Amino acid sequence: MTMLRRVSQSDAMKSILTLEEYRFYHPSTALVPTITQQGLIGPILERQRRRVLRSLRRRAVLDSLLTHVADLLRAASRIITFRSRAPFRGDEVPVTKVF
Repeated sequence: MTMLRRVSQSDAMKSILTLEEYRFYHPSTALVPTITQQGLIGPILERQRRRVLRSLRRRAVLDSLLTHVADLLRAASRIITFRSRAPFRGDEVPVTKVF
């Protein structure tokens, strides 16, 4: 009869094994290659790199678009405020004569 004992968290942290130790204690799993040994880590990292680059390109396009929109709004604001500005004292206002 096997007695089960409660494992504390500190005991669980101490029991982390390296891959070599795990394969030593569980030799039946030695036939199952790791993702590095299978060569799968390269495609996974390449896919992640492509996703990051796509995200950076998308962000650059969005920043550029927002900059152009802000420039247009700033120019429109200058035009509107220039036309609606009341002349200051001393500004000459051209007077046209109607005959």
